[in-house]
Amino acid sequence: NIILKDGRRVVVGDPTEGAIVVAGEKYNPKKNFYSIGETKITEIPFSSERMRMSVIYKNSEVHSFVKGSPDVLINLCDKIKIEDRILPFTREDKEKIKQLYNSMSAQALRVLAFAYRDMQDVPKEKYAQEAERDLVWVGMMAMIDPPRQDVAEAVKECKELGIKVVMITGDYEVTAGAIAKKINLIKEDGEYEIVNGKQLNQLSDKEIFEKVTKKDIVFARIAPEQKLRIANILRQNKQVIAMTGDGVNDAPALKKADVGVAMGIIGTDVSKEAADMILLDDNFASIVNGIKEGRTIYANLKKFVHYVFTSNASELLTVTLGVMLQIPSPVMAVQILAIDLATDILPSFSLSLEPREKGGPKKKKKNSGAILDTKSFKRIFFLGLIMAGGAVATFIFSIMRGGWRWGDILDENSLLYVRSTTAAYAVLAMTQMANLLQSRSERLTPVELGFFRNKFAIGAIFASVSIFVGFMYTPFFQKYLRMAPIEIWDWMMVGLFVLVVYFFENIRKKNNRKTIWNK
Repeated sequence: NIILKDGRRVVVGDPTEGAIVVAGEKYNPKKNFYSIGETKITEIPFSSERMRMSVIYKNSEVHSFVKGSPDVLINLCDKIKIEDRILPFTREDKEKIKQLYNSMSAQALRVLAFAYRDMQDVPKEKYAQEAERDLVWVGMMAMIDPPRQDVAEAVKECKELGIKVVMITGDYEVTAGAIAKKINLIKEDGEYEIVNGKQLNQLSDKEIFEKVTKKDIVFARIAPEQKLRIANILRQNKQVIAMTGDGVNDAPALKKADVGVAMGIIGTDVSKEAADMILLDDNFASIVNGIKEGRTIYANLKKFVHYVFTSNASELLTVTLGVMLQIPSPVMAVQILAIDLATDILPSFSLSLEPREKGGPKKKKKNSGAILDTKSFKRIFFLGLIMAGGAVATFIFSIMRGGWRWGDILDENSLLYVRSTTAAYAVLAMTQMANLLQSRSERLTPVELGFFRNKFAIGAIFASVSIFVGFMYTPFFQKYLRMAPIEIWDWMMVGLFVLVVYFFENIRKKNNRKTIWNK
């Protein structure tokens, strides 16, 4: 149907049918011109196996009107209508018409053929059998449903993200190939392959999988059950797949895919029920945007986990080193809680708001999908060890300046002990701010990433420093968190280890990048 929306004529339903309606109205704009005096008797619906559909109407006479793919319909016609004459449809005529629709298809035009048959002498019980036999060729209509401008860029982004895009369509091979070239899905001749439904049936599952994974490929003239077969083959070979579809027959393939994507505008209710996701705008680029957003969320989750685990590791290693060195506990339990529940809260939340990284290698590495792997644990351990080492060294330096010597017993209520544990707390809390800056990216330094790109992280650092200073200088917190103002030497130790953590990560990232690029 064609409806008026905001002063514009808009197609509701299948765009191909809409194009035919518009073309008919251009020939004769009179309302219901084509249905005046016509009574519909029956319809044989379109199917991807037959690649055509037909309707039988009765006016003064009974006719079957057929439309479908020209390469299919041409073989069902034995006559051709030229102006008002009906002539034999010769082999030469068919060859000329084939060249014509191949030429139009190569321009990415979708070509429909039209034919009819006089059913006046056919018994009603045989309408279904005879409606598409001995047809009279009427002509063809070429139309274009141009790809959206952002589809080519979306396909390019998919390749950069390590995602293989495969076109599976019921369209004619030449049309499918032309569209695939327009959206940069396939390259020049020889670097891609177009496989039609008949060829697909002759291939083994292994051959199909190799074609999909080793070259650019387009599947054309594909039936729904063949689409399901392709999905099964990819799933059996442990590929993670998203499958799009809009028809009733697409439902099994949508259900089989890891992520079934239905079209919100032209999609049938059955396809929407079978899908995991519905595209409200029917735009392929929206899928790519969703993938990028999902990867950003996943990356930010990894950053959050790294930041929190590093903090926990530093606290654990601080206590462990204190036991191993047989010194008074460098940090009190209540101070550890002050880190976890106060100075670490806002910084960890700010990582969830980190924008997507730009530039550099974009392809997703093959991994188990784990948030933490062996490499991550090593990074956490070494950072935690540096922080813990700094906290313990600062603690020892502070108590020794106050007169403590190895083996002495230190009163836990003394000002010296409280001030020294506060100094250790300061190292743990402030080195976490350096760790926050570095946790924003696994491969880029804060300067390369954009120091102020995540304003929430910068704000969280200022907030955490303010909270820490408040703990030290506010009598209420001094009493319950067992803290005291620290001396200038302690602040120097804090600054030193903040820089050590920051530059350790800078060096590690640059060395890792060199290794990756060399490989």
